[in-house]
Amino acid sequence: MSTDFVEALEQHDIESIKRIPKGDLHNHAPRGANVRFIEKWAGVQIPRLNHKFIDLDDMQAWYKNNIRCHCQGTEGYEIRIKDADGGVKVTINTDDILIFDVSISQMFLDLYKANVFSASELNEIGKNGLCS
Repeated sequence: MSTDFVEALEQHDIESIKRIPKGDLHNHAPRGANVRFIEKWAGVQIPRLNHKFIDLDDMQAWYKNNIRCHCQGTEGYEIRIKDADGGVKVTINTDDILIFDVSISQMFLDLYKANVFSASELNEIGKNGLCS
């Protein structure tokens, strides 16, 4: 990533953002949430996994029952993603571009516009994706 990426975000220039390489590598454990942070934020105890997810349905069920129920809506999404790093490198991705019609470039711009991350933070996150 580069200063060009930061400048494109700051100028809301989606076409320039699209031209800059970004990684779309990621994992689903546990959907980008820092469990301890969510427990503290929501005042709840979240059960720890005692097994690997069998498949995406297994992951979705655990997530729905243990994370999403405490972090719903835009505020919940922002809480999950803002503290997702917790010492782990964060990446931004899209699994369902055909369903949601949102590109990875648009997701970077949307997160910037919503003040979830600064342009320099998004630049670092973009580098994380390229190095994953």
